[in-house]
Amino acid sequence: MQVKVSKGKGLIVDGPAKIEVQSGTGDLFGKPIRTGDIIVVKKAKSIGIHADTELCLEITGGLGFKVEEVDYSLISEEWVKIAEDLKKSEKPAIVFIVGDVDTGKTTLVTYLGNILCREGFKVAVLDEDVGQSDVGPPCTIGLGILTEPVAFLSDLKFIDGFFVGSTSPSGLIQRSIAGTKLMVEKAINLGSDVILIDTCGWVFGREARELKTMLFYLIKPTHVILVEKNEGELDHLVVPLRKLKLNVIKVKSPIRIRERNREERKFLREVMFRRYLENLREIKVSLSRVGVAYGILGSGKIADQQLVERVSAMLGVKVVHCERSEDYLLIVTENHEMINSLSLEAVKRVLQVRDVRIVSVSMIKDILVGLMDDKMNFLGVGIIKEYNPKSNELIIRTNVDENKIAIIQYGSIKISDETREEGKIRPWSI
Repeated sequence: MQVKVSKGKGLIVDGPAKIEVQSGTGDLFGKPIRTGDIIVVKKAKSIGIHADTELCLEITGGLGFKVEEVDYSLISEEWVKIAEDLKKSEKPAIVFIVGDVDTGKTTLVTYLGNILCREGFKVAVLDEDVGQSDVGPPCTIGLGILTEPVAFLSDLKFIDGFFVGSTSPSGLIQRSIAGTKLMVEKAINLGSDVILIDTCGWVFGREARELKTMLFYLIKPTHVILVEKNEGELDHLVVPLRKLKLNVIKVKSPIRIRERNREERKFLREVMFRRYLENLREIKVSLSRVGVAYGILGSGKIADQQLVERVSAMLGVKVVHCERSEDYLLIVTENHEMINSLSLEAVKRVLQVRDVRIVSVSMIKDILVGLMDDKMNFLGVGIIKEYNPKSNELIIRTNVDENKIAIIQYGSIKISDETREEGKIRPWSI
């Protein structure tokens, strides 16, 4: 379909859609668009185009796409003022963008990044939303650098990441705090003038307060932007910190925001999984050669066959692997079976161990893992396909060079061969 947008008007397009600019010029959240440009809007994504001149667009769309012309500005005066303030701010400017889900945080980050990039500033974008990441794979805090204006943050050049291992920071806030701190330090070391931090949409409740407060303390942002649907809805995050003299700026959430349901959020995660899990091959990694994090498997002393048989007899199940450390006896069973609690207590008492953790071979399969080198740099992600208890090896599907892997970080998400989410396990289950 052909769509003409009058000068000064706006157009909002909900994907999936492909837009070809046939004539005219415009602006896409700070990214200039002109004749010949092609913009692809994925399913569950939206864009807003402002017509600087009359625009003629050819738009083709899939199921669920929508086109809406609006007569109001897609960029508020508040956003323009923030961009101007950041141009004049002392560098590096560290900007926290905070808001509930579906409030337009990512759109604001995109606009600010594009405008500052066009002015010659080196802009880093840190995506702290592990569930809806645009920079880097899901379950990871990603760092990207703007080398040119972009339509979507997913178009950024990915620089580094920190693997959290879950699609939610709940119960793992210390990982989100550590990852954000490390990525901010990386951005500063890269000489960034402005660091835009797109925080997760978790803003209500005790843990959310804890996460945001610790980030304020550690990162010491120069600017905190609160994106609110309703006036004062985020005061609980900043009022307790008012003596810190945070530079707090409140902006209203855009009039038109696409609210995503759970299935759409899952779809977008799977799109990003596919992007970062392309060209996979299977590699063997001996747990005796690498370090591990976020889990027990591979961190203890492997038990001899006599002890394995003894534990099998006590539990009444087929045990294929045992390893012991000061705080755990890890038992890997051949099959997933219910274990009598009295038998577990007997194992603890007889073997004099603090705690017992039991997992099955099948439970270890399909777990998403983060992979690091010997300097603790993020290499990428992978999926555990098999665990061989005899050789104590993991078979991992990844595009990472196995010779560079020094640390395996166990995640809490299971991913199928088709990069679909197949379920979750509790952190530290294995």
